[in-house]
Amino acid sequence: MHTPDFNNSSHYTHPFIAILSFSKMKRAMPRIFRHLDQEQRLTVLTMIAVHLDILDVVKNGIYRPEETQLPSAHREEIEVFANHVLPPLLGYMYEVTYEIVCGLLKLMLDRVDLQPVGMTKIGLQFLTMFLSRAEILKQSGHLDDHALYEWQGVYDRLFNTLNGHWNNCFPPNGNFSDDQYVWQFLASMAVGANMLQQQTLVSAVKYVSFVFASQGE
Repeated sequence: MHTPDFNNSSHYTHPFIAILSFSKMKRAMPRIFRHLDQEQRLTVLTMIAVHLDILDVVKNGIYRPEETQLPSAHREEIEVFANHVLPPLLGYMYEVTYEIVCGLLKLMLDRVDLQPVGMTKIGLQFLTMFLSRAEILKQSGHLDDHALYEWQGVYDRLFNTLNGHWNNCFPPNGNFSDDQYVWQFLASMAVGANMLQQQTLVSAVKYVSFVFASQGE
């Protein structure tokens, strides 16, 4: 099974992505997904992956300066996406091969602006889904040395893309009321990190904790 080839830019709004901005479509995804075959499911996953930075729940999931919480309408759409769109994608993700996981993440690195994606709940949950599946495949012992080397290169690209922006993953202004998804993402990054990368992640988290603690004084 191969990942579909999308020649268009991630900033072209595909009709499926436009429809997915409607709450009714998000809520219908579990029912729709059940009726799709494997190729169609892969196409849906790929379309969402290569348009991740222009999804409504990502664009509207970035906090504005001095904002302590997102507008209620945006929060509602994000929760609808998290509760209805992500679960069927997650279920399918745990069936896909290494080639699909690696290929899709490469597409995202090539076509998606991952820094703003990393500032959002849905963006980080989506990346966590990919990283978790990759780790399961690595631990299975079925990947040869070439695949492991290739994955490490993809992981390093992702790490370097987000490096220096780890603090942006957290809700701003010390708002820790909804940050579990951040810790899950950072944990999935830490599992695949080498010692230097792990030290970088730990230092970033310590800095964020210090800044937010200072803000609360």
